[in-house]
Formats: sequence, C-alpha cells, structure tokens
Amino acid sequence: MYEYEKKKGAKPLTISREHDLPFSTSKKQTDSDAYSRISPPVSTKLADRIGDSPTHHDVPPAVAAYLELEAAKSFGRIYHPKSMAERQEYGAVIDKDSSGNYSFANVRNSSDGAADPSKMTDAERNKVSGTLNQNSVAIIHTHWHPNGNLNFTDPDDYRAPAQIQSLYLVNRRGDIYFSKRSPNGIAYGFTHGRKVDSIK
Repeated sequence: MYEYEKKKGAKPLTISREHDLPFSTSKKQTDSDAYSRISPPVSTKLADRIGDSPTHHDVPPAVAAYLELEAAKSFGRIYHPKSMAERQEYGAVIDKDSSGNYSFANVRNSSDGAADPSKMTDAERNKVSGTLNQNSVAIIHTHWHPNGNLNFTDPDDYRAPAQIQSLYLVNRRGDIYFSKRSPNGIAYGFTHGRKVDSIK
C-alpha cells in the first residue's frame, strides 16, 4: 500500500548507490544524486526514427510511455531485491522533467513510517508513504510478502492525487504491473492493474 504526502518545495530523498546503475544515466550515481535519470539510447533512436527528439521537443506518447516504464523497471531492479531481503515495501514517485526525461525520486521504505523500525509489525511492513514533487506523474512501489497480492491491492493501491496518471507495482516475483488513470477506471479512476513487464 502506498500513501502520499504533498509538500511544497519537498526535496527528493537521496538514493544510496555507489556504482553505475544498469541503465544510462547523465553521470555516475552517487549518494549526492537525488534522481536516477532515465535516458535509454534506444528511446533516442526511436524518437529520431519518428522525427522527434526527447531532449529538444515534447516526447511523443509512445516514447514517453517507454521512458516511464524504463524508470519503473530501473526502480524495480534496484529496490525489489532490497524489498524481498528486508521484508518491507519500497516506493517512489516517477517525475517527468521539461525535456521529457523520466526519473524516480523520493525513495522510501516501510521503516520510514514505522513507530519503531527495529520492531516493525506486519501492517507496517506492508505499507510505504511518499512525497510528491511538482513534476510527479506516476508512483511505484513493491510488494514483498510471500502470501501478498501479486497485483495492486484494491482499493488501497489505487488511491492517488489528481496529478498522478500512472501507477506501477513490482510484485514479489519481479513482475511489473501498470494501471493508468481513466474515466472508466474501476477504483478511484484507475484501470485494473495488468502485467506489462518484468525486472528480469
């Protein structure tokens, strides 16, 4: 379950990675970097092929969807193993900048909201809260529990502020589920989650 806060001027949390990540980044990822920038070379080639460039123009919808999913996959590759090992959920927002680049930010885990992180209850281990940025367009979180839901938990995982257009879940198997805002949505205006990819 992902819970939201929206704080004016909130700064993203840092991501503790001291090595290069499994995707293209603008520079080497360090503790001082707040964002994991997603700029896959494939997406640039695809954009050039259809006559647009994600670094100079608005990103076409097909390319934008690809870049957003790549940000979700990158989050999953880093935080799914941690979620499983630590038996707690991880969550983040996915932001879109003015150049059409997508990044995940504000990474949190269940212990951030626990009364006593060293003695978390099952209920505390199965939820994570986060903070939205001005440019947040999607959220993502993990499910780790061996008997937990493989899809979004209805209705809790479908609750999101109006600015959020997409929801992502990385379940315990490493599958990525996606839900988008829709006027015909089943819960809180979102479509039923469906598997779109895997972190493997």
